[in-house]
Amino acid sequence: MSESLQEGQSALEGYLLKGRGEQGVKKYLAIILDASAVLLEIVMDVCQIRERKLNKRKQIEESLKTVTRDWK
Repeated sequence: MSESLQEGQSALEGYLLKGRGEQGVKKYLAIILDASAVLLEIVMDVCQIRERKLNKRKQIEESLKTVTRDWK
């Protein structure tokens, strides 16, 4: 088990031991799930931006190849 996973598990166990109960844990997990969803959206947006830049670069390279081929 990774160190961060162990820390999370320890925090969750401590939360339960302090008498927060199941409702508190559900709320805690819902917050984590929401944050994970936001991070996933950010990563997907970054990937789309990179893909667009790569496609644009490929189009420019193809255009340059065509121009230089026609020029010769």
